[in-house]
Amino acid sequence: MAAMALVLDHGGGNLVVGCAEDEAEPRVVPNMKAKVKGRTETYLAEQVESCADVSSLLLRRPFDRGQCVAWDGQREIWDHVFRDVVKVEPGDRPLLITEPMFTLDALKQELDETLFEKYGFPSCLVTTAPALTMQYASKRFEGPIAKGGCGIVVDVGFSATHIVPCFDGRVLNYATKRVDVGGRALTNYMKELVSFRSVDVMDETYVIDKVKEETCFCSLDFVKDLMAAGRRRNQGPFTLEYVLPDGVNFLRGFVRHKENGVGSAMGEDHQEKITRDQILHMNNERFVVPECLFNPTMMGIKQAGIPEAIVQAVQETHPNLHGLLYGNVVVTGGTSKLPNFCARLTQELRPLAPEHMDVSIAMPEDPITCAWEGGRMLARSPGFDRMLVTREEYLEEGHHRIRRRYLV
Repeated sequence: MAAMALVLDHGGGNLVVGCAEDEAEPRVVPNMKAKVKGRTETYLAEQVESCADVSSLLLRRPFDRGQCVAWDGQREIWDHVFRDVVKVEPGDRPLLITEPMFTLDALKQELDETLFEKYGFPSCLVTTAPALTMQYASKRFEGPIAKGGCGIVVDVGFSATHIVPCFDGRVLNYATKRVDVGGRALTNYMKELVSFRSVDVMDETYVIDKVKEETCFCSLDFVKDLMAAGRRRNQGPFTLEYVLPDGVNFLRGFVRHKENGVGSAMGEDHQEKITRDQILHMNNERFVVPECLFNPTMMGIKQAGIPEAIVQAVQETHPNLHGLLYGNVVVTGGTSKLPNFCARLTQELRPLAPEHMDVSIAMPEDPITCAWEGGRMLARSPGFDRMLVTREEYLEEGHHRIRRRYLV
């Protein structure tokens, strides 16, 4: 029996990888290289977690503005992932891989050359994460709209947010919208706010990314919460203390006090080891930073927020599809895991949609791996082999002709 496909969700922030025949959860590893200042060793992907001094990490990512542009670095990370993480030989099995929306043709050609010529995969299928997410939703979500593969995928990713209408399982590229706010932009904005108000952390990307993930949330009433946070400053309802890592007593940062469901308790012996310089006081930054997803002008980006972009995407489609699209909004991507995100999106989108149309917003159990899960379902389907492009076909027909056969 031939080996089933290797499924790789190729994102700017994370790589989600695993074999289609495995019942275990996929491996989620950072798509990055890292180096400690003043040292020579390099950390690839999940090896970053083993670094003792994360406050001195210099990060290098192959993605820039949502496109994979540093291919030498990306191939180095893939070599490590194939060899050490999933332990597969690329020439032994097909590959199902995702690529970013609106990928430039030159970058598509680079991807094809890498897969077929460098790694020697016998066959490949290149698609997009939203297409696989809708594949997942059609199998796992209830209701006739979801089962029919119709809806909107809101992919709140690392580099940007994509609003992708789908019909009958196919992506409607002409109606797809992009908002240039994602996890990376939010982290950079938090670095600016903290550096201006407290301590210079412009070089601490890895640490501040963890601060964002552990402390931020979406406000359900931004103006009210902003006023409440400003009344008592360091003693307000949103105030907490985040202990920065020092590389000696604390290798990773953490929330000092458990407030509003965030943080963890510590013993007195640990409390004594904390110095004043290690404490980062968080207040309205916790909800001001995620607010940029709904109001990008706060960080100087002159674009519509996610709710308005959803309406714009729906209006680009045929009027007969509008009710179907509003009735199945699937939220995915790592940044969508911010607390209250779906509630805030529903609160903003419902007044913008027509009154006679239902608005249903759903999030998979794990918005980071759902595209990979959809890819595994596709790789296990009876017709998957007919979707693949073989290496022989690539060498005979070339990049441009085989691209027409890919499911996007």
